[in-house]
Amino acid sequence: MPPKEKPPQHILDGITKVPYNFINMSKQYQNNPYVVLAALKGDGSMLEYVSKRFKTTRSIVLVAVKQDGMALEYAAKALQKNIEVVTAAVTQNPLAVEFLTDELKDNAEIMLIIAEREGILIQYGSDQIRNNHTIALAAVKQNYLSIRHISDKLKDDPEIALAAVTQNGWALEHVSDDLTDNLEIVKAAVIQNINVLCYASFRIQELWLNQSRKILTISLLSGDVIEIHPQWHNADIMRIISENELVATPHFKLSPMYDDDDESLDDDDNQNPLLFNDSNLARNHLLFRNKEPDMFLVFDDLDK
Repeated sequence: MPPKEKPPQHILDGITKVPYNFINMSKQYQNNPYVVLAALKGDGSMLEYVSKRFKTTRSIVLVAVKQDGMALEYAAKALQKNIEVVTAAVTQNPLAVEFLTDELKDNAEIMLIIAEREGILIQYGSDQIRNNHTIALAAVKQNYLSIRHISDKLKDDPEIALAAVTQNGWALEHVSDDLTDNLEIVKAAVIQNINVLCYASFRIQELWLNQSRKILTISLLSGDVIEIHPQWHNADIMRIISENELVATPHFKLSPMYDDDDESLDDDDNQNPLLFNDSNLARNHLLFRNKEPDMFLVFDDLDK
């Protein structure tokens, strides 16, 4: 069979359906471009097993990387630098960034494609890429952990920080110190995950805690039934509840949160007002039911 003669369609269909059979075919078939294309359409990674002349043929390699971006690893070095081939590869699978040259890791268009699909991979970008506002913003919107790998300058950018904490509140841990004192950013983070309030500035934690004291005290004194989540358990708030035990709704018994000699009440162990004691969280669950203080209302009040 001449190398360029098209084999029967059933053979091509069969190799597309089970591409791995390409490895066991005769050299005559393995050197046939129709067969090669059929195999690559089924599994781009079969590029590893084709002859060198096919690995240097752009049209052949494009078929492979469009099916499996990671096939870029087996393309000829010249084609690993080809913008069209690389763009097709990272579009199909952003993990193909592993096989990019340093020059292409500094290409904003290619790295933006990667960041939009797998933000954490911005770490492979050059310093210039990790300091690119557009790419960093796309990365944190896709994966909040990307904020770990952007430049320090962009960690201090309010728009990027807000996008990151909106995607996942835990991003608050990685923004600049100045932005942990930004009420809008902290509020967005806490709405997404109440536990991250401990990463807010001490000033905002104190504001929230003081306002929470007022709401809890008013609610308890008025006889309201309140639900307290384990995340809210800290020494100051528990003191308020304990002090108002007598006015709590009689249908619910207040569980004492701390013993008189509980070390977790010591000032030295409670410098951070929202530093929780795991043992206390484990043995104290919900104190009341039916009504929960609205912490987002608390933040709204802080805005005023």
